[in-house]
Amino acid sequence: MREKLEILAPAGSPEALRAAVENGADAVYLGGKEFSARQYASNFTRKEIAEAVKYCHVRGVNVYVTVNTLIRNGELEKALEFLLFLYNSGVDAVIVQDLGLMKIAGEVLPDLTLHASTQATVLNASGVNYLKSLGVKRVILARELSFHEIKKIKEKTGIELEVFAHGALCFSFSGQCLMSSIIGSRSGNRGRCAQPCRLPYTLIDRSTGKIYKDFENFYLLSTKDLNLIYHIPYLVKAGISAIKIEGRMKRPEYVAVVVGIYRKVLDRYYENPDQFYVDHEEYEQLAQIFNRDFTTGFFVRDPKASLISFSRPNNRGIFLGRVNFIDRKRGTITVNLKTPLSRGDGIEIWVTDGGRKGLVVKELFLEGCPVKEVPRNSTAEISVPFTEGISIGDRIFKTSDAELLSKARETYTSPKNFKKVPIEIFAQVEVGKPLILRGTDADGNSVVVKTSLPAEKALKRPLTEDFLKEQLDRLGNTPFSLKKIQCDLDGQSIIPVSEINRARRELVSSLEQIRHLIKLPDPLPHQEFRKNLKAVLNRGKRSLERTLKNHKKWVPKMSIAVSDLGSVKASVINGAGRVYVGGEQFGKKGMTIEEIRDAVEICHENNVEIYCMLPHIWLEKEEGKIRDFIEKTLIFEPTGYVAGNIGSINLLKQYGVENIHGDYSLNIFNDQAITALLESGVTSYTLSLELSFKNLKEFCSISSAAECVIHGTIPLMVSQFCFLGDIYRVFLNENCDSVCGEKKFGLKDRLNYVFPVEFDSECRVYIFNSKELCMIENIESFLNLGIGYLRIEAQGKNFQYVESTLGTYREAMERYFEGTLSDKDLKSFEKKLSYFNSQGFTKGHYFRGVE
Repeated sequence: MREKLEILAPAGSPEALRAAVENGADAVYLGGKEFSARQYASNFTRKEIAEAVKYCHVRGVNVYVTVNTLIRNGELEKALEFLLFLYNSGVDAVIVQDLGLMKIAGEVLPDLTLHASTQATVLNASGVNYLKSLGVKRVILARELSFHEIKKIKEKTGIELEVFAHGALCFSFSGQCLMSSIIGSRSGNRGRCAQPCRLPYTLIDRSTGKIYKDFENFYLLSTKDLNLIYHIPYLVKAGISAIKIEGRMKRPEYVAVVVGIYRKVLDRYYENPDQFYVDHEEYEQLAQIFNRDFTTGFFVRDPKASLISFSRPNNRGIFLGRVNFIDRKRGTITVNLKTPLSRGDGIEIWVTDGGRKGLVVKELFLEGCPVKEVPRNSTAEISVPFTEGISIGDRIFKTSDAELLSKARETYTSPKNFKKVPIEIFAQVEVGKPLILRGTDADGNSVVVKTSLPAEKALKRPLTEDFLKEQLDRLGNTPFSLKKIQCDLDGQSIIPVSEINRARRELVSSLEQIRHLIKLPDPLPHQEFRKNLKAVLNRGKRSLERTLKNHKKWVPKMSIAVSDLGSVKASVINGAGRVYVGGEQFGKKGMTIEEIRDAVEICHENNVEIYCMLPHIWLEKEEGKIRDFIEKTLIFEPTGYVAGNIGSINLLKQYGVENIHGDYSLNIFNDQAITALLESGVTSYTLSLELSFKNLKEFCSISSAAECVIHGTIPLMVSQFCFLGDIYRVFLNENCDSVCGEKKFGLKDRLNYVFPVEFDSECRVYIFNSKELCMIENIESFLNLGIGYLRIEAQGKNFQYVESTLGTYREAMERYFEGTLSDKDLKSFEKKLSYFNSQGFTKGHYFRGVE
């Protein structure tokens, strides 16, 4: 019989952890003070992690610790030291994003269970199987996958899968968002996302500069919250191991309410699957505790207009009613309530002019009398500290419920334990011998304790089974509940109550200890760990040297990504050493199979490498299309293929492709990630766009196999949700079939920077940086590093752009090697490149890096 679905709850603080456990979580996930993707949560010290593990294990709850950020070379040993601490502390698994950390952790700490983070951008069964080959035991799937895709992935892989069921959604695919890091150096891949998707933007036409007034300062990227409570049966049927609740940045009350409701609903399903239901009150409480409006995301179907909360990026509460009368003298408003309202509740009035005004209800009247609560469907008079700006018809939302918060708070602040482990106790009493108690928990753990004093012969009333059971059942503030008691009493003994109580307390303490200790591994001594680590690092270095022995430092070649045949020709003429074709097709641009054939022929004739790009993002349902592209292009014999996600690597290996280039979307941040990729069949790779020159110098694997992007417009977000199509269909009532191919759209932020927006053939959204990357002034730094390829991103550009940009960089490189390159030349070259750019240039992260 398949194990029941695990409810995995967020714990951003010790209080939230207790809230999760006491309300029925099967497992919790938490982060330490470093290497966690939620660096702005309270998080846990090492001491608090050890305490959390004991607290949870005693109560039968698993603990997973997030080490799910990208790790620099200089941080790897520190990260591994942290993993050693976690292993010795007995955590049940570690959640990891970085491929390099996955690889080396599997070698140094082979008994440490690894879960692959959603930050690893796992989109398909092929990607899951890749991670399975690295020893990963569970994969947290991308939130963009449907029920049918998840079910198919489970069938094709057999590995544990975890799926998000509730909480905040990212607009971008997790692990593929650079928006926060580019705008403010706060990298989401390093746990410091500044949430730029929650900011307002204005939709514009880039060709004309026209502002779409109806979408000025709209929250065009702010997603609603995921809520799959009604789809519990399908989550079970998908065959996954765990449903995950997002919320390490949320307060403990939120965790308590959400976990408690999912616990009740899931248990109800297992008790009677055919009569599954969700109470209206349960759904309403989920909305009351926090919601940006709810969506089922991509789990059920393409969400269309149901994914974005266009009007606001934060909690909206529950609709309370509309203002139907204003008494400005008394300072009150009257509303017909759609939901109950009490003193102490928080409300927000969406005033017609002036935005939203919030307040805590302090005075409440029903039919003119002051009351503590007004029921649903009644008319309430609410005292407000302001009436100016409020109009008849203004909407009111209840943003917090005092009673709900109080009840939630009680579950984790009360000394009483709500999460109970059932135990059975066998008690034996005989005159002249100590009372013997044997306690056994649901997992079969057993302890025996004895009283320090022997039982004496009773003169009047001997110890009875009922009295003993009453004393032993006093487990209120312990994590145990008495399921069953068996007594073997001689009928003539008596023993002091104080001795019985002491024995009970000792039994509880011993059971707690054994439940904690039994899950602790044999500790790995630090000295042995360091020895293993040194051996693994040396072995890895030798392996890397062997793999890269034919990739010595050399004169770099220029590589370029293009999207039309004219640009291929221009690339060859202007000295490109490698050309990338295919990949995403934006709007009406893109190459046909026949044009790719011609491109391969042109490059082969001119001794230029040509690689066919697979899309950086492809979901399980798109595997057929990807296979079709590979099969149709393989016969042209391109030099190789570009893999933008780990699923592509596995797929290309199935076709026997010898040259696989790992693209920047793989987030290569350290030497170990390179080693992992090279061992899996990758032959060259683009380093992460978030690395600085300082970081690049830390690599020992820089060679002719390495590539850096030095020029072009960089994608900051990739999203499965086409917000433009829904704007046209829902708000403008127009067909969007071709609008993204006919017009050029952009998003203007509060500082008037315009971020270009493109749409691919799968209706995915790509938001590009407002400024082009341009490193012409620093070309010498790249040449000194010994990088194999210097890449220009020119997809969507015309052949004139390619001629000018590629030609300029080639000329700069030639002058450098001739020894004639001057600062004046570099200034002149940058000016020439600016002809095709109207918003200025950026140096990306090459100097400032990321936090």
